[in-house]
Amino acid sequence: VQFYSVDGKARPGLLMSGGVVAIGRSLSLTNGLGESFALVEVPGVKDVRVYANNTEVGRTGRDGKLLVPRMLPNYANRLSISDLDLPADRVVAEAEKLVAPPSRGGAVVTFHQDQMQSVIGRLAWVDDDGTRVPVFGVIAVVVAGATIDSPIALDGSFFLEQVPPGRY
Repeated sequence: VQFYSVDGKARPGLLMSGGVVAIGRSLSLTNGLGESFALVEVPGVKDVRVYANNTEVGRTGRDGKLLVPRMLPNYANRLSISDLDLPADRVVAEAEKLVAPPSRGGAVVTFHQDQMQSVIGRLAWVDDDGTRVPVFGVIAVVVAGATIDSPIALDGSFFLEQVPPGRY
């Protein structure tokens, strides 16, 4: 608080500086932005640690967003999130992205996550000689043209990640 003289009387005043940023359907109050900035989005997840060039710069708010100021314009800046902060049933395909925001502008960087869909099982077959268990092999499933595989353990158990429901 500062005091100013107005008509010979001391009047209190408040000196503030900062900015208002409208980007990615968000409105943020901020300190100085520097040359450029980015809005990091982790849809629907709060308190996710956000890193700029491997330095923690904050956590996402209630809306899953964080404004990251003072980024280098027109150069690749490394933005990443801590996937350890995501709920246990969520997985993120990319926890790190490179972004080159424009000079005196910003970029929206969204880290999409999918729900974890896993299949756990044990392989065995029965024939005339009894029950047999395949061991130390690999089980593979083709999903939408991509192969998802898992080693087979000594007891025939396996674990496959990101296999949607269906017949394979």
